[in-house]
Amino acid sequence: MPHVRAKHRQTATLREWQQKLRAIYPNKHMSPDYIMTHIYTKCSIIGKEIIRDRRALKLNDAIIGYFAWIMSMCSHFEIEIDEAFVGRFPEMCPYCLFQTCQCDSYGAEYHDAVTKRPPAEQERMEQLEQAYTVLIRSEISLPWFVRTISKIYPSNRTLLKRTGHTYVVAKFLEEGGELHRAYSGFMQKRGHKDAIATEVADLSAWVASCWDLDSEGFDIDGQMALRFRDGCPICKSKPCECPRYAITPGEEELILQIEEGLRALREAKVGDPIEIDKALAETSEARSRGQHVPGESWFRRASDIVIKLQKVSGTAVEVIKTARNIQLALEMLHTMIGS
Repeated sequence: MPHVRAKHRQTATLREWQQKLRAIYPNKHMSPDYIMTHIYTKCSIIGKEIIRDRRALKLNDAIIGYFAWIMSMCSHFEIEIDEAFVGRFPEMCPYCLFQTCQCDSYGAEYHDAVTKRPPAEQERMEQLEQAYTVLIRSEISLPWFVRTISKIYPSNRTLLKRTGHTYVVAKFLEEGGELHRAYSGFMQKRGHKDAIATEVADLSAWVASCWDLDSEGFDIDGQMALRFRDGCPICKSKPCECPRYAITPGEEELILQIEEGLRALREAKVGDPIEIDKALAETSEARSRGQHVPGESWFRRASDIVIKLQKVSGTAVEVIKTARNIQLALEMLHTMIGS
């Protein structure tokens, strides 16, 4: 996507962006592991562009994609991303409590320039909570987050430019792994949702440090607006109608996608309604019997439905798109289970 400077517009808040992206990418049936796959994919592109010392174009595009997916992760767990960012970084380092981090100079426990007394945990939390209470009343935006991280950790840009080929990849792996552990623990009822918010902010802080490394002046909010002005930048739809699959898709996610597509065909009154109902019934019966994937007859029936539709002349474009998405999901599922 070419980087152009957006015309003057009012900057959207983080909460507004989360709502907009939730409308474009509902991801109702997507597991957090599916979302995490895309987050890691964007981080890998960011790392690759820094390693190869590329220009800002691909790097910044990957960062925009990252923020779209991290907002999706927050929405999955009903976390407001602005609260996550401000709660972790209320315009000060969450460890030393300085507006410009002094942890490297004095150690992570350094607090007071005169007494050199480390803050008690309660004192530290009270100061962070006080700063959070003031800031959260203001309009928190992506540009605010990028500026805040730059002010707290000005050394990050130097680190990324000098040692990006190793350091940034290591940090993405470290912080991404901590995010995975946080949401896994929460899903197993061994952790709290606040831990997910903390790790979302920590990983995002490193991504924000990578924004616009090679040139100044690109407005991250303006670039987000350009990218998502027509809904999904790939299919140009809202909500997105792209085939929903990850690098390693889950069987249940593909089956749900196929079911949704078949129901859409039935509602559009296209295809053989009897065969569509039989295919949907087979899916329900398989679940009731505890089978993860329906049998071979289900594959043949669903595939025949969409193949016949694609051969009919004059079929609406939207119907053809739905049929192709179903066929793609069927092929992926069939390959996955090795039938």
